[in-house]
Amino acid sequence: MLLLLALGCVPTRAAIGTDAAQPIPAEFASQVERAERLGKELFVQDVFSARATDVMMEAKILPGDEALRGWLTVPSEDGGRTVLWISETGAGLGLSYELTFPPGSDRESDLERYAPPRPLDAQTLGMFKARETAIKRLTEVCGTGINPVILPAALIGQEGWLVYLLGGSNRKGEVVLAGHRLFRISADGARVEEEVPLSRSCLVDRVEEEKGEVQAMMVTHGVTPYPVETHVFTALLYGMELFVTTDRGLWKVDLKGSITFMQAP
Repeated sequence: MLLLLALGCVPTRAAIGTDAAQPIPAEFASQVERAERLGKELFVQDVFSARATDVMMEAKILPGDEALRGWLTVPSEDGGRTVLWISETGAGLGLSYELTFPPGSDRESDLERYAPPRPLDAQTLGMFKARETAIKRLTEVCGTGINPVILPAALIGQEGWLVYLLGGSNRKGEVVLAGHRLFRISADGARVEEEVPLSRSCLVDRVEEEKGEVQAMMVTHGVTPYPVETHVFTALLYGMELFVTTDRGLWKVDLKGSITFMQAP
């Protein structure tokens, strides 16, 4: 077990003998539900952000448009996702490109181009500034880069924005198991209200490239006695079950992003 914890990845579920789930301790039920809900949204936004980046590269806009400052992925009115690309203009920040993904589809509608860029409304401007404020607070990157995801803090009963800086890697077979960052930023995007710890350190591991070599991953988590949303995101992103050990016991995040309690310490 110590060796498995050190390596981060495990070969099969049977290797750690976790066949039956137990009821989630009542005192953690709301935190677990929140982790599932936020983790799934992190994954959805990350997927559409990546797809939008591919579209921009296919259109030869990236990496050549030096005015672009970044993107925002937001829910659409019809339940899909819209990716907004923000540029620096002589008058400040503006919307230069927009892609909308219909509900249940990873195929975008036509790429909308705005020349000159459209002014940002107050909410979009605050959201993008929150992104920049969080990135400025980042002192190190876990992996080879970061993927920002911004959510309304109202999702957890707070004000402002939740800015996740998700560590990622473009190296084949490399997975980021811990080291993501979360900042709660004021509604106008100007102030860091809180930094929420998601892990104690960065953990980047490698998996065998041959299909079937690794069926699950494992990580120790000492920040909370239950898994957090980035554990759900990790399981969904890499398509492998994630076992999380805490001081309360062993937990599992399955391929649908659901968390179960496996056994006490």
